[in-house]
Amino acid sequence: MQSSPEASFIDGCHHNTSLTPAAAMLSKPSAPATFFPYSPGSSGLPNAPLGPLPSRTRGGSTLLRCAACIEQGRNVRDQLARSCFGVVCPLGLRLSARFSRTRSPRSLRMSSVSGSSGGVEIWRALPEQIPANFDEMMRNRYNDIVREELDGTPFRTLAVMRVPIDSVPDVGFKSDFSFQRGSLQHSAVLHAEREHGGFVGCAVNIPKADYLPRGCVGAELLSVTQQENNIVKVTLRGVAMLRIIDRVCGPDDNGRVLPIVQEVLECGDLEEKQGSEALAQEIKLVEDLFVACGELQRSTGIWAAGDLASRTVADMTAVSMQTVADVQLSGVSSEEQRWPVLASHAAISTFSAAKRSEFLCDPSSTLRRIRSLSKFLKLMQRVLTQKLLAKKA
Repeated sequence: MQSSPEASFIDGCHHNTSLTPAAAMLSKPSAPATFFPYSPGSSGLPNAPLGPLPSRTRGGSTLLRCAACIEQGRNVRDQLARSCFGVVCPLGLRLSARFSRTRSPRSLRMSSVSGSSGGVEIWRALPEQIPANFDEMMRNRYNDIVREELDGTPFRTLAVMRVPIDSVPDVGFKSDFSFQRGSLQHSAVLHAEREHGGFVGCAVNIPKADYLPRGCVGAELLSVTQQENNIVKVTLRGVAMLRIIDRVCGPDDNGRVLPIVQEVLECGDLEEKQGSEALAQEIKLVEDLFVACGELQRSTGIWAAGDLASRTVADMTAVSMQTVADVQLSGVSSEEQRWPVLASHAAISTFSAAKRSEFLCDPSSTLRRIRSLSKFLKLMQRVLTQKLLAKKA
């Protein structure tokens, strides 16, 4: 069988390992971009002592300080509905309709505090932030925005830090990450604690990438501790997938990378149309394929795609259900939807670094993610079955 890029993730027969598909999306553009590239881990802040971090209750004062911006935020629809030439723009009207849906009762319920008193809920409660150059940002080819993919969730700025793939938490999971005090990551953490209740964006650190990926994981800071040798260690909990709108955003004078991002709806129009029963059926297929592929991995000894044999999707999902029990998942309105959402993220968490990067750098709604998983696992099953037959021959 002719090897394909997808198959190379499975059998380990990479014909070109210098650049993964995820890294290819982020490689340096042929023409210079108008932004400031930076190196992860470089110092963007003076080496000041870490000091005590603000408590999560400080986020409430942030909301009070932003109350004066709410009135300005009410004009967002008018801003979106007009182009930079001052005439009504069809795209703007479509985006305006999307934004108006964020004020529907369902979306308001999604943004309300549901058990979690800080982190993502503090960020969700902030007003929409539409920059003056929004129209230009949408047209920037380096941002690579697929307008049809945009959800009805608001645009807001968020501190985003580059994180090695092994330390990026999938939604429903926790991870630890260490970095140097005074680094860009440190700057992002300090800003997240001060302004967003400890909610921060974790973008996969793709080597040699000059700009941010199309998406990242929104995570809550569960703990921040200073260790020896100016090392800061954080414990992260993945709670949402984010679409990065301003991918060419570089660090500001304070070392903070604050792009415009949008929360990706786990259950959007497609999931509402298909219904919870379709979600349950399709995730069950993924769980069955996952088990079958794990058994084939044991039989063939081929583990290039990750470890699908040690734990089942159901076992991992049960744990993640407890991990984010106090978190309102974006667009999820019922417990019937919650399991497929977390199960799809659980399956991705077992993949190899390259394959995980593809999913984490290009987020989608739950049903689209499940169907991508199903397609990959079916291919994996075919490839490993052929390898097993060849081994027995």
